[in-house]
Amino acid sequence: MSEDLRAEFPFFGHHPGLVYLDSAATTPMPRPVIEAVHRHLTTATINPGRGSYRLAGNAATAIEEVRGQVAAFLNAPDCEGIAFTSGTTAALNALTRGWAAHALRPGDEILLSPADHAATTGPWHALAATLPVRLVSYKLTPSGDPDVADIAARVTSRTRAAVITHVHNVYGERASVAEIRRLLGPDVIIVLDAAQSIGHFAVDVRALGADAVAFSAHKMFGPPGTGVLYLAPRLRQAMTVTAEGGVSANATGLARVLERGTPNTAGIAGLGAAIGFLTGYGLDRVHAELSALTRGLVERLRALPGTELLPGVAYSTACTTGYGIVSFRLAGISFADAGFIFDDAGICVRTGTHCARQPGPGGDSIRISAHAYTTPGDLDRACQALAWISGRRPRN
Repeated sequence: MSEDLRAEFPFFGHHPGLVYLDSAATTPMPRPVIEAVHRHLTTATINPGRGSYRLAGNAATAIEEVRGQVAAFLNAPDCEGIAFTSGTTAALNALTRGWAAHALRPGDEILLSPADHAATTGPWHALAATLPVRLVSYKLTPSGDPDVADIAARVTSRTRAAVITHVHNVYGERASVAEIRRLLGPDVIIVLDAAQSIGHFAVDVRALGADAVAFSAHKMFGPPGTGVLYLAPRLRQAMTVTAEGGVSANATGLARVLERGTPNTAGIAGLGAAIGFLTGYGLDRVHAELSALTRGLVERLRALPGTELLPGVAYSTACTTGYGIVSFRLAGISFADAGFIFDDAGICVRTGTHCARQPGPGGDSIRISAHAYTTPGDLDRACQALAWISGRRPRN
């Protein structure tokens, strides 16, 4: 990790000495993103596509430029399948309400993992409460990624969609999406929650064969309250309006269906700047640095007595990569108490179920999640705190 990169994040300058290890929840914003939002709010706070004056046209053009950035970032075939939302949760809800509620028939089946984030699974459970579709649970491997063989065994003639988390928010393991695409065949829709993969490595929707992809800006150095839903061409025509209201005269494709009312123009400007920042730094570089940090952290946690590592890199047979997420439990201390101890030491980690709809065995855990601005010194501080806890918890 380049110290020059960390210097680009004012958050760390305002909190000297703080160790921030909750990047899977949200990421601080680098200076170019903050400046883009500030510039928009001070010079371009105009309702886009509503007025006949030049500034309104410029605002609409700026949004379409970011839409083009998103399409290129995802290697999408065009911009027509890109809609801006308030985040991953809103995007996935829009998909179930605007497509699934009308395209699915009684008895159709949806494959999903109950261990996934509530934003990933919740919309489908809400759909099943109103439409007699069947939710079919598939297993995860001991490494924490979707079990391809189990998914294959559960596919029937009524399978219509498979809901996949690209990188798991608790286990930090990556799904074999392209392999799942091959075994499912072309008729089954793949819905991809890319909240934890976007900004960590290249997410190529065409190479993956994903039909729907959702993600949030605030997990990739962008502003909160901004997200994206991408739909492949075969889903767009079946999407219906999920909320009524005014729509920009310039809107086409999926944007005309979903983007009702005044858009979050400042957030969209920040998203464009975040894409530019990540592209400039290099996604391959981010991935390599996170892999090294993750593997090093796992090795140090393994050496601490009473530390139980959850599925993820620690259980991977290859153990050659990682995506910045490691979850674990500590014997003899509750997750809540551990969280308070970390906080007293100036270290931010996540504790609890991490928004999983059905937490894995044992339920709560402690999660460390890093990003490109995380330094080896940050992990040193975290491991020192863990060693302190290990030396003071009661022995059986």
